[in-house]
Amino acid sequence: MHFLPDYLLNPTHPETVCLIGCGGTGSQVLTALARISYSLQALGHPGLYVITYDPNEVSESNVGRQLFCPPDIGINKAILLTTRVNAFYSTAWEAVPNYFNEKTDIRCNFTLSCVDNIKSRLEISALLKEYTRSNSYREPHMTGYYWMDYGNGRDTGQVVLGS
Repeated sequence: MHFLPDYLLNPTHPETVCLIGCGGTGSQVLTALARISYSLQALGHPGLYVITYDPNEVSESNVGRQLFCPPDIGINKAILLTTRVNAFYSTAWEAVPNYFNEKTDIRCNFTLSCVDNIKSRLEISALLKEYTRSNSYREPHMTGYYWMDYGNGRDTGQVVLGS
């Protein structure tokens, strides 16, 4: 049996989300998070605060199959998509045009990874384990509770949730 942490039931701050990867899956997840946050706020909840991480720029091959168009080519994915969401939903979410790594100030309730290789997943896992070990007490809005990893193959997909 799993019990939801009290803070997540009655938060005093927006619940924090680190979104790692803003490509095909990550771009869709980001827009879904924006709609979720908007709906939560309409219901009196503080909503979400999202920090996106992606070191990559939009390339020609991203146009059409991801949420990008030709004028986006050469612009960092995290900055571009987060700026769009901020403009559309009047949020003040952050974009980090870099990898989620040991220099990252991990401060999120939910880590969502939308990366396309096992090496990145293993690195994220190691970072989250170390963060949990070294930060046994932090403010509730900065405590990591869950990690959700999205992945897909040529004709399959999966989502894995852990705490």
